[in-house]
Amino acid sequence: MKNLYDKKETGQIGPISFHFWAVDGTEILKQGFHIAKEHGMDKVLMNINDENLVSAHICEKLGGKLMDRIQSYNDAEGHHIMRRYWIYL
Repeated sequence: MKNLYDKKETGQIGPISFHFWAVDGTEILKQGFHIAKEHGMDKVLMNINDENLVSAHICEKLGGKLMDRIQSYNDAEGHHIMRRYWIYL
């Protein structure tokens, strides 16, 4: 499996910290949730690669409830574990 989440991306090294990604990602998701509500949705399903700890943290911080972890495959990431979260709006 390709590891697409290097140390810089997960906030472990470099001038851009985990906090930067979490704040930016949190705002982006909040805006997306607002749009989803405007379209009549009452929940959204988020699929996150199990190695992407930053996205999992943001999802959980915004109330995401882990539904399960499943085996998944796509051309970019190969075989991997995917976390599936429901977020109720």
